[in-house]
Amino acid sequence: MRATTDLAQLAMLAPVVVAQRTAKMAQRGTNANAREGRRMVTKKISASSESLFHVAIAVARTQARFSSLLLRTWFMPTASSMVSSMRASALDLSSSAVSPYLRKVKANAKRLRRAR
Repeated sequence: MRATTDLAQLAMLAPVVVAQRTAKMAQRGTNANAREGRRMVTKKISASSESLFHVAIAVARTQARFSSLLLRTWFMPTASSMVSSMRASALDLSSSAVSPYLRKVKANAKRLRRAR
């Protein structure tokens, strides 16, 4: 459920941040625009690398969960246990991917609101 909430928040906040940044860049001079542009690129790279790191950890957790499940059931897993495990793993992966971006977008929205 957290992944769905995070995605919804990201979908609502990201356009607001883009609009705020665009408006600020239109009001400022060339040096401020370059500085804000560098800040945007740096934050996007940081968020994507953090997201990739968390996804890699979630993938490792998923592999461990499936290996454990297979060993516990002696290679004859029940369908219900596999489905619930796969669902939990998918939610874990998507949450791991979205959370770093959402954190950065929230911080940007807060910073841009304060700077008015």
